[in-house]
Amino acid sequence: APAASSAAWSFQPSTSNAIGAPSFMTGATGGFGGFGGGGGFAFGGAAVHPSGAEAAADEEAEEPQKYQSEVAVNEEAGTVLLQLKSKLHHLKAGQWEHKGVGQLMLRAPKDDPTKPFVTFTTEAGRVLYIANVHKSMKVIVNDAKNTVSWSAAWAPEAGATPTLQSMQAQLPKGKAAVFGQEVAKVQATME
Repeated sequence: APAASSAAWSFQPSTSNAIGAPSFMTGATGGFGGFGGGGGFAFGGAAVHPSGAEAAADEEAEEPQKYQSEVAVNEEAGTVLLQLKSKLHHLKAGQWEHKGVGQLMLRAPKDDPTKPFVTFTTEAGRVLYIANVHKSMKVIVNDAKNTVSWSAAWAPEAGATPTLQSMQAQLPKGKAAVFGQEVAKVQATME
């Protein structure tokens, strides 16, 4: 029977395996690969401890990178009068439901600029919202919350009959008033 040992069980590998070849992970830091001993990762007998500058560079590299997407605009569908990054919300059962992040655009057909429309395209390029702007459509600007709200005929589900739906877009600071002014300009040109 093997002799009992009072030493704590350890991941410390031997210096050679059953066929006499040296074992990997034989770092001087104690423990398997540096675990439980005192620090860095050990490979082939050398412990690796990143310097302060290297550790800081590693932390910076691990931060998520911000991705700026560009929504491709179909020029055949009309002229872009205003394009703003936004979050779109749809009023459903008395609560604002988040629809996505993307580009809110005020556009006008090239053949008839008196019939403007609003579109919302996600960062992935999916068009989630298209609705005509009417002369009587009221745009509510809330500068304190950087939002614009309006109601227009829209079908939230594909194939459904369009009905009057309330929408809200959260825009960058100061852009809510710009959107409201641009809609008022195009409404002034409508018959």
